[in-house]
Amino acid sequence: MVREWVANGTVPAWVGALLDQRPACFQVTETAERNRQLALTTYHTPTYVLGTATSSFNPQANVCMAHFTRPGAERPGVLYTRYITNDKWFGDAYHATDRTKTRNLPDEGDFFSVQQQNRALCIYGSQNFRHGSSAKAVLIWTVRAAIDGIWVGGQQVATLPCQVPPGQTIVVASGDAYMAVRPLQITALGKNTPIQLVERNGDLVLEMYNYQGPEKRFWELNWPGAFYQGKPIISYYLEIAERSDFADGAAFCDAVNSGTLVEHLDVPYTYPAAGERRYVVSYQREDQEIGIDIDLMQWQLKRRWTAAGDLGWPTLATDFVAALAYVP
Repeated sequence: MVREWVANGTVPAWVGALLDQRPACFQVTETAERNRQLALTTYHTPTYVLGTATSSFNPQANVCMAHFTRPGAERPGVLYTRYITNDKWFGDAYHATDRTKTRNLPDEGDFFSVQQQNRALCIYGSQNFRHGSSAKAVLIWTVRAAIDGIWVGGQQVATLPCQVPPGQTIVVASGDAYMAVRPLQITALGKNTPIQLVERNGDLVLEMYNYQGPEKRFWELNWPGAFYQGKPIISYYLEIAERSDFADGAAFCDAVNSGTLVEHLDVPYTYPAAGERRYVVSYQREDQEIGIDIDLMQWQLKRRWTAAGDLGWPTLATDFVAALAYVP
């Protein structure tokens, strides 16, 4: 159909060239709504696709998601994320659209991110958590049985559950992809804030807790309120690579750890409806850098950047399309 449109002039000729000359690896960024600072970035390769949203926009939407090939499997693998309170899971939430609980796991967090190709920095913030027994960000890999290997701090993991010490990089191998996750800043709302790998309903789950413990009320999360100090956050670095590029998961872990991570979080203070509390994080390796700057008080995205400079809000941006569409 598209080629018919090219032939009859409905769309310009470069669209046909796009179908013929699409490279194996490319990134596409599209601004969905500039006023909401909402853009979608997707990096495509023959074996995996990584996509992020700059900000959250719907509790049923995926703000950070990857698909990757699993040779011989009926379906590709999927990695996706959620912020969950009180240990909800599939079966706990009803949605009127499909009239089921089994297919719904709403995201209860706010989210910001920056992505460049196969690398992303992601930040979850508690959305409406004020009272409960747990609050956590999770990364979920579908079909635990299809996971080929797990490494924590370069050491292979044989059994689950597995506790992850702070500052350690987790690598998951499945199909044709390695996926590395480095937990970063986690706001502790109690003494027990574990980072752990578990199996839930047949999937592999990385859990990063703001709080786990007895049910309680968090006065410091109420705004307007006399004790408010900004949203509690959970941030992480995510990178995906081809399995063929590294000898094993430990080698990929070493590569990720060789980069430079810089974090800064302003000290907490009681919010008088004025001022900011900034969290800034960046990751640099070789000639690539990504970074993000947010305000925890008003939950605002202040800045995103790469080694090329600050990122804007393009309607649609991808280098190879721009080259094909250029008419001298």
